[in-house]
Amino acid sequence: MSEKFLIESDSIKNFIEEVVKDKDVEPFWKDEIIISVLLSDHSDYFFEVCKEELLKDTQELLKRLTFLIRIACKEVDADVFQNLGLKRVNLFHLKYVLTKPKGRGWESLIKFVYENLDQIGISSIYFFLPIIQDWSSKNKEGGTVRYAGLIALQYYEWLIQEDKFYSHDEAKNQLLFTIIYSSSEIKDELERIFEEVIKNKWKSHRDPYYDLSKVILTKIEGLRASEVLPKYVLQLADLFWYSLPEEDYYRYSVNKVEDSFNIKESLTEYFPASAYQTPSYWLLQFALRETIDFIIQFTNKTVEAYASSDLDEGQVEEVEVCIEDGEPVKQYISNRLWCVYRGSQVSPHILESMHMALEKFFLERGKNTDSKTLEWWLLYLLKNSNSASISAVVTSIVLAFPDKTFNVAKVLFRTKKFFLYDTTRWGLEQSHKGSLEILKSGFGINYKNEIYENERINACDDEHRKFALEPLCLNYQMFRSEGVSEEEAEERQKAIWNILDEHYSQLPEKSKQTGADKTWRLYLARMDRREMSPTTEEVDEGIAIQFNPKVDPELLEYSEKSIQRSSAAMKYMSLKIWAELKMRNEEGYKKYEKYENDPKLALQEVKEIVSILTGEEDLDASGDLSQGDEAFILMNASIPGTVCSVLVKYHIKTMTEEEQAYCKDIVMDTALASLRPGYRYQIGDGLQSAISVLPILLYNFPDDKDLIKTILLPTLFDEYPVDMGNTSFNAFAIRTIHELWETNFETAQSLLLGYLLLKPKYEEFQKRLREENIKEGVYGRSENKEIDKFISENEQPLNDVTESNISLDEIGGIKELVPCNIYNIG
Repeated sequence: MSEKFLIESDSIKNFIEEVVKDKDVEPFWKDEIIISVLLSDHSDYFFEVCKEELLKDTQELLKRLTFLIRIACKEVDADVFQNLGLKRVNLFHLKYVLTKPKGRGWESLIKFVYENLDQIGISSIYFFLPIIQDWSSKNKEGGTVRYAGLIALQYYEWLIQEDKFYSHDEAKNQLLFTIIYSSSEIKDELERIFEEVIKNKWKSHRDPYYDLSKVILTKIEGLRASEVLPKYVLQLADLFWYSLPEEDYYRYSVNKVEDSFNIKESLTEYFPASAYQTPSYWLLQFALRETIDFIIQFTNKTVEAYASSDLDEGQVEEVEVCIEDGEPVKQYISNRLWCVYRGSQVSPHILESMHMALEKFFLERGKNTDSKTLEWWLLYLLKNSNSASISAVVTSIVLAFPDKTFNVAKVLFRTKKFFLYDTTRWGLEQSHKGSLEILKSGFGINYKNEIYENERINACDDEHRKFALEPLCLNYQMFRSEGVSEEEAEERQKAIWNILDEHYSQLPEKSKQTGADKTWRLYLARMDRREMSPTTEEVDEGIAIQFNPKVDPELLEYSEKSIQRSSAAMKYMSLKIWAELKMRNEEGYKKYEKYENDPKLALQEVKEIVSILTGEEDLDASGDLSQGDEAFILMNASIPGTVCSVLVKYHIKTMTEEEQAYCKDIVMDTALASLRPGYRYQIGDGLQSAISVLPILLYNFPDDKDLIKTILLPTLFDEYPVDMGNTSFNAFAIRTIHELWETNFETAQSLLLGYLLLKPKYEEFQKRLREENIKEGVYGRSENKEIDKFISENEQPLNDVTESNISLDEIGGIKELVPCNIYNIG
C-alpha cells in the first residue's frame, strides 16, 4: 500500500476513495486499509481524498479513524526504559507496557482536525481529546504540537464561555494536560491568558482558567509550563497561595495553621509535603534567581503574618544575623520555623514543600558547585530573609558541605539561637523517619502520594542529618580534610575562637545567670577546643576520641540536674504508650504487662502525674523535677486523660467507687478542654479518647448527664479539621452520639433536637461575628472562643437541651418529616 502511494498515486487514490465509500466492503477490511495508510509516510493523501467523507454528517468515519489510530498505530516507548537505564527488557514480564504514537497518520490527523475545526464544530471535539493528549505527551515541539495545543485551548475557552462542565475528570485532565504539554508551541497564547488571570486576580473555582492554573501549581503534569513560562508560574503561585484576610475572610471559618501565615491552601492539595510538591523544585532549575527571590519574598510576608498572629504566641523570638560588611539582619525564629524544611513540626504544606525544594536543590547542586558560588547563594539567602526557616535550610547545606561553606558557617556561629534550635531539630531527626513511615502506612498505600512520601523518607538518610551546628563548630577546630591546608585550618580555628570569645563576653555574671545562660555555657564548653583535654582509645571500629571538656563544678551540677529532670519527664513514657495503643486496640499494648496485669498501677502513676502538674507535689528538692518544668508538661500532660479513658473503657468494674469517680473527673475535665479559651487540638492530647468513653460514664454516672450533654452539643458545632483527610473535630462527638443511640436513646434524641435547633443559630452567630471582626480589622479567630461566646449568648436554649425540654414542635417543619415509630416525640 505504501509503495502504491509512490508509484501509482492516482489509482491508489481512487481505490481508497472507493473502498471508504463502498458500503458492501466489510468494515474489517476498511479498518485494515485505513490503518495501513495511517502507518505510512503518505497519509496526507488519505485526508485529501476522503475529506468530504470524513466531515459529512456526524463525522462517524473521523471518529472511527480516531479510535483505530489509538489502538493500532502505537509502538513500545523504549525511551522510557533507556531513561531508567534498562537496555534489555522482556515485555512479556511487564504488567503494563508504555507506548507512543507511531506513523505519519497522527500528524496528518491532528492537522486535518485543526484546519477543519469550524466545520467539525468545537462543541463536538471532545472525542478528539485523547489523540492530542497522546501526541503532546510524547512530543514537546513542532507544528503538530502547536495544532494539538490550539485545539485544546479553543475547546477549553469554549467550555469557559458556555459555562460548561467536564463530563468526567479524565476528560478534564486530557484537555488541560494537552494545553500544558504544548506550552512551548502556544507560548504567546498562554502568556495572554496568564496576564489576564493575574491582572483580574482570577483564583476562585468559578473564575476563568481556574482549572488550568491549579493543574500547573499542583500536579507534576504541569511542570512543562514551569519550564516554558517560569516567571508567569511564579506570579500564579503568589496569586493562589497568598491571601490577605480582608480579601478572603470567609475562608477563616476555622482557624487552621495556614490562616496564621496568610496562606490559602486546602488540607489535601499539597499533602504530603515534599520537595516535589509545588513547582518550586523545578522552577529553581529553570529560573534560579527569580525562584529564589520568590521563595524569599513569599516566606518573608507569610512569616511576618505568623509572627503577628496568636499562633505560638510568646514563643516567636527575633534574632540578629550578623553578616560581615553589612547591617545585622533581623529574623523571626521558633521551633516551628526552624523545622519547616524538615516537616517535623506542623506548618503549611506549601511553605514546607517550598523549603524542602530549596534544600534539595542546593544539596544536589552543591556537590559540583565551587565554594565561592555556593557561599554567595547561601549568604544571599541569609541577607534577604526575615525568617529563620531560610537560615535553617542554609544550615543544612553548611552541614552537608562544611569544607566549601566555612564563611557561611561563621555567620551562623555568631547567632546563639541557631545552635539551640538546630540541636532541637537534630533531636527530632532521631524519630522523624519512623514517624514518616508510620504516616505512610497509616493512610494506606496511595500511588499518587508515594513519590512524595518516598522522597521525604529517603531524605532522612542523608548523612548530614546526623549532625548539628554544635558538633560542626568543634569539628572545624579538631579536624581538617585533604582539601584544606594546615594554614587554612589554623585560620579557621582563630576565626571560631574569636566568635566564641564574643559569646563568652556577652554572658552575665555568674550570680545573675539564668538556667538558659547556664545551658548556653554548656554549649560553649562542648564547642571550645581550647577548654578540652582530648584522649584517644583503640576500639574495634578504629580510634575513639574523648574530648573531655573542662566544665566548672557548679555548671556540672546544673547539667546533672538537667539530665535528672529530663529523665523524670520520660519516666511515664511506657504508661503513655500502653494507654495510646490500648485505646486504639493495637496489639502492641500487650507488651506492657505491668499495666495489663495491674491496671491500678496505671491509676497510681496517673495520680503522681496529676500531683506534679497541679503543683501539689514539688520534686525539685530531690533534684528530680521542678513544678513548672516545660519538658514534663509537654511529655505528660495528655497521659491522665488517655489512661483514665482506658481504665473507664476496659477496667471500670475492677475499680472502687472512689477510683471510678477519680477517673470520671479526669475524663470530664479532659473532654471539657475544647470549650476553654486557648485550646488547640493536637493528635494524642487525650481529648478524642475522653469523648469516646462518655457513653460509659453516662451509664455509670447518670447524674452527670447534663454535663456530658454540655460537652457534646457545642463540640458538634466545631468543624476544625484535625487530620489530612479533612476530618472535622465534631467527628469525635458524632461517633459518640452514634453509640448513644444504642445505649441511651433519650440523650441521643435530645442532642439531635438540640443540634437542629441551635446549629442554624450558630451559623447566624458566625456570620454576625465575622462581619463585626471585619469592621474591626480582625480576620483570624479561635473556634473555641466563638463557641464560648455562643454558649453565653444561648444559655437558656442550651439548658433546655441538657434538661431534655426540647420537642420537635419547637423546630419548624421537622415533626412532619419524622415517623412516630422512629422518634419518641411523645
